[in-house]
Amino acid sequence: MTSATYGAAPKTNDSVMVNKPSKVHGIIHGILVVIVMAVLLGIPFWLLVVTAGKTQAEAIVPNMSLPSKWHLLENFKTVLVDGKMISAFFGSIVVTVPSVFLALLFGSMASWILARRTTKTLAVVYALGISGLILPPAVVTA
Repeated sequence: MTSATYGAAPKTNDSVMVNKPSKVHGIIHGILVVIVMAVLLGIPFWLLVVTAGKTQAEAIVPNMSLPSKWHLLENFKTVLVDGKMISAFFGSIVVTVPSVFLALLFGSMASWILARRTTKTLAVVYALGISGLILPPAVVTA
């Protein structure tokens, strides 16, 4: 019998070196990821806050400069009162909540059937469903 039969450790080649990332490399990588994410999320957020604080004449030109005088609270009040944002928000909730509930209900029932039956018809239905999720509408209509 060989030594592998008795659970002996396999022979290793000591001349092979494996490059493992050092702790410094991991720390630098983490810092770079945080910096990149802060820039990617911070610039649009900055543009949003600065533009919301400008007058209408200043906001027409989208730039990242600070407004000459801040009108942030006045602009929020105008949007909430004159723009009827609160009623629009509740209108969106009235439409969104039932539609998501029905999509989850019927989607889970359909997925239960599609997962347990293996007929050609259901395979075609499954392929159509997956292609509807994966393919963008521009590809289908072109």
